Amino acid sequence: NLESSSRYLTRDLKETETPDLELHESVSPTSEHAPVQNPEQDQALERTLLDNFADSIDPEVTGNILSRSSLQLIGKWSHTLKEARERVGIVLNAKRDAELEYDTYLVTEDLQDELNKALLRVVMRWKDQLDGRSERSIRNVDNYLYGAMKEVFENESIRQLTYQSKTDADRSALRDLRDRFADARTGKQARMEAREVNRARRRQREHKQANA
Repeated sequence: NLESSSRYLTRDLKETETPDLELHESVSPTSEHAPVQNPEQDQALERTLLDNFADSIDPEVTGNILSRSSLQLIGKWSHTLKEARERVGIVLNAKRDAELEYDTYLVTEDLQDELNKALLRVVMRWKDQLDGRSERSIRNVDNYLYGAMKEVFENESIRQLTYQSKTDADRSALRDLRDRFADARTGKQARMEAREVNRARRRQREHKQANA
């Protein structure tokens, strides 16, 4: 009958359960069969991935901020994948910080050429220093990269705010700030002052939001 058949089927399943598990255990990997690392092979693989960094890195990691040329340059410039990923992270942090300070949202597809030029200048300065051709030394190349990328995002933030300004006075003030940014004599000081002002405004916005 149905009940008897069900009981026999359950018994058969229980009887075959242990051998199946034993079979799985017998083919499970052991430390004796674990892959042996070959330093030379690992180094060659890492170099291949770096040489093809634009294709090997996940687009979700880069946020489509950097062009293929920029990613390939970072790969050629870096000694390890970890270093290359960290440099991409520096660019992302520079964008985030500029957006927070200026209260903007930057669409970066139009900035890829400017970012690539800035990145090329950073690498060239770094290479000149290695070759003893640079008069000014770069104390920390990652900080130097961050500053160069931040300038591009700050310039775009100012351009965006100028476009969105509703009064002539605001547009005039932003154009003046943009001119000061571009002037080699006043650029560094102007950026420092603007960052301090924007940080103060950001704290005020956060305070209002917290007390709303």
